[in-house]
Amino acid sequence: MVKSLEFRVEVAPIPPNANMIASLSLLPITSNDFVQFTGPVPGNAAITFNTVPYTNATTNGLGIFTEGGGTGMDIQNYAVVVVVQFQIPDSAQTNQTYSLNVLNVSGTSDGINVPVPIGTMPAQTLTVADLPYLAGGSSPANGYDAGEFGNGVLNDADVNNAIYASMNIRVPPVNSDVYNAMCVLPQTTTHSGNGVINYADWNDILLRSLGLDTNNWLRYWSAGGLLLASNVSWNPGGPPVSIPTSEAAVAQVSGNGSPPGLVWFCQASIGADTVTNLSPGDTCSLPVHASVLAGCGLAGFQFRAIVSPNGNAPPVGRVLFKPAAGIPSPLSLPGPSSNDIVTPWVLGDFTTPLQNSNYIGTISFQIPPTAQAGQSYAVHFTGVDGALDDTTDYAMESFPGYAWVGSAALQPASITSDEWKLHFFGSLTNSLAGDDVDADGDGVPNWQEYLAGTDPTNPLSVFQFGGAGLSTNGVNSVALSWLTAPGKTYILETIPALGGGSWAAINTNTGDGYTYQFIQTKYNDNARFYRILLQP
Repeated sequence: MVKSLEFRVEVAPIPPNANMIASLSLLPITSNDFVQFTGPVPGNAAITFNTVPYTNATTNGLGIFTEGGGTGMDIQNYAVVVVVQFQIPDSAQTNQTYSLNVLNVSGTSDGINVPVPIGTMPAQTLTVADLPYLAGGSSPANGYDAGEFGNGVLNDADVNNAIYASMNIRVPPVNSDVYNAMCVLPQTTTHSGNGVINYADWNDILLRSLGLDTNNWLRYWSAGGLLLASNVSWNPGGPPVSIPTSEAAVAQVSGNGSPPGLVWFCQASIGADTVTNLSPGDTCSLPVHASVLAGCGLAGFQFRAIVSPNGNAPPVGRVLFKPAAGIPSPLSLPGPSSNDIVTPWVLGDFTTPLQNSNYIGTISFQIPPTAQAGQSYAVHFTGVDGALDDTTDYAMESFPGYAWVGSAALQPASITSDEWKLHFFGSLTNSLAGDDVDADGDGVPNWQEYLAGTDPTNPLSVFQFGGAGLSTNGVNSVALSWLTAPGKTYILETIPALGGGSWAAINTNTGDGYTYQFIQTKYNDNARFYRILLQP
């Protein structure tokens, strides 16, 4: 038994070829890892290791230790203590080598002063290799790097891995080879993936695993650290893709910039209602709606729903989703725990894409018999994503639902989405993320910033006129301009005097993220006032 531990890890280039690595760091070991390890704590609960980075000549190292017996460490027989991460330099060449050593290992059986004899791992030699892998192929997986996962074919296991990863379940480390393998779109020789595993990715892997799309690709790293791809021939049922030892490098293409007014824009959303005055033991059924922006449509989408108790409310048991009449049944995938469900529809399940507002079903669970009046439960969504077709991927957001026991709702539902809060404030519980908080001090609360599509962390990002001017060059006119947000509708109104009469609409426009200018001609030099109305 080991209750406390210390050691150091060193990585050094083997002369005369390789360049020194920058640094070492630790990856957490949890029950949600893509590659399942037996960790140093029962159930792979969280444990904090203290680290001391150091550099000696060409060697980079990391001292790693726990403090006392209060960390929860309890190693019986065998465990993966830590996963060490470091990046091979972009300038590294194939067949260059590094040495990896674990040194000065010691531990105790009581977390204090009873020593435990621990053997030291022999020195390891790491060789830089160019190992391509099949895009989409992540199973079986014994590690995160090329050569440690995939078998040259695409099948149901590969699709399942990508579905779960898109729902934030068993996600590999970002920028690892297996992460890039699941992030398949867009797929060209000059641009491989967009850095995010989402709904479109697993649908593309599904089509290729069924042979409905034969556009298969190999991924590989070229000189200079560029991630590239090349097209290969493979069909389901055929022999595995023959993985070559190297690929020719091609140029990398950079993307275009975003419009200046594109701060936050989602084409669709998922939201649950609020249900009140429930009794202990009741089955709560929260209606779920999908809303789609005008001009857009959802042919398939996904969400993961997690029911959490608020405050001291007792936890719920099994959570179910029941589709509404006319809504196709989604795939049935369990989440990591009983209060967690994964609900994906394959792209094309909705033969007539969803438009506008749609009732799609209910999320149900039993209120625990021990729940008390005034307690509540929140249903939050994550992994929310969808698409119109295999080339039109949408950004989606979500709004939580609530169940109140023995009372009316004791707090209003949030106007801002969970994804919006996470994007700008990093946490749903950040005190600056509240609807009524003016986070950037510009006089506009967060809920108005959200509806206007402005940045709640930038006091210069405000819904306002950007400029006004008069012109007498031939025809008297007044020019007004404002920065627009995509998907928003703006109505310009005017009135000759404040405090009397009615405002008259003189122009309506839809935002595209760029500055819009309106010029009113035949201006007669009399006083006139203008205002903009925003239609979200």
